Amino acid sequence: MGLMNRALKWGWLLYLRLKVASLLWRQRVRSGLTREQAALSLDIAERTLRNYEIGKCSPSLKLIAQMMAVYKASDSTIFLFCAMGPLPLFARNFLKN
Repeated sequence: MGLMNRALKWGWLLYLRLKVASLLWRQRVRSGLTREQAALSLDIAERTLRNYEIGKCSPSLKLIAQMMAVYKASDSTIFLFCAMGPLPLFARNFLKN
């Protein structure tokens, strides 16, 4: 695999991670919860939530579902997360080839 193709694939994976991070942050803000309140409701550390919201790491689909419930997200937003959720996994498998 060429260096350029590999760079493009990694760039795509980073784009997806940052897109999910941005959506998570926006949903929390729209719900009116502070990061501290949301972290307590989700039973995770505030720093962990921050890392998810800046794209440093990705939450599991189960945690995303919990976030959407805590944030009282609309059905369309939940659908978007479910649609995007498997993509990073697909991308990781794609990069192995």
